[in-house]
Parts: sequence; C-alpha cells; structure tokens
Amino acid sequence: LRILYRGAEKSDRDVFLLSGPHDSSTWPWRRLDRWKANACPMSGFSLHPTAEGTFTAAWETRGQVHVGRFDPLAGRAQWTAEAPEKGKNRKLPLAVPGREGETLLLWNEETSAAWQLYDRTGRPAREVGRATSAAGGRHRAAAFVGSDGKFRVLY
Repeated sequence: LRILYRGAEKSDRDVFLLSGPHDSSTWPWRRLDRWKANACPMSGFSLHPTAEGTFTAAWETRGQVHVGRFDPLAGRAQWTAEAPEKGKNRKLPLAVPGREGETLLLWNEETSAAWQLYDRTGRPAREVGRATSAAGGRHRAAAFVGSDGKFRVLY
C-alpha cells in the first residue's frame, strides 16, 4: 500500500509518504517536504507504479512541483528532483513512468501546461515543454504512454 498526502498540524503542511504491506497495522513513513502555511494550499499529488517494481511520486510545495522515484522494499528514494527553471504558481503535478525507466513530470502553471522528462537517474532528459491550455489552466493536464512507448500529453 502506498499513500502520499499533505499533513495539517498547526501551521505545518508537510508532505508524507507511507509505504508498506496491505495487511500491516502500521506503515513506515517518510517526510518528503516541509512547509509552514496557515491555510490549505489546495495541493495535488500523484503516485504510479513502474514496470521495475518501484513507483513514481509527484507533489507540490510553496509553488514548486517535485518528482521522485521510490523503492518500496528499501523504503527510500532512488532520486528526487524539482521542476527546472523558475516558475510561478506551479500546481497539480503528475508523474508518469515510461517503459525505459524514464519519468515524465507534468504540471499546471498559470494558464499553461508544462512538462519535463527525466531519465532513469532523475536527470532532465530534454528541454521543458509548454503549451497554453484551452481551459486557461483551470483543469489538470494529463499524460499517458502510447502503444509505441512515447508519452502523450493532454491539456
């Protein structure tokens, strides 16, 4: 079982990852990010299994989006990264694992969708992609891997 969530204790809005067997009464947890905020940040998260038995996760903190690949057996991150470049009000991240170990990070930023491809070690593999959303950034962008192994971005 894998759960990615934002805590809410006093002004702490930290991001936590719980990972463990379905039948356990307790699960080991890991704090992925810290954030002091006196309001609900209306965050988005994503969590997806990979073909190698790991999983990808994406979360947002302080207007920035983050991505990582985690090994559930070792209970640790293989790598984590922030979206590159400076952005404004990045929201609703989505991490999609590819067939060759790569990960596509997709997010909303102002009135557009943006994405970054990372290789299997967490290094950016291409330039940041951007497209203006017909919905003006009000809807979450989506992505999937086609039968040809290429990523498709919907916005």
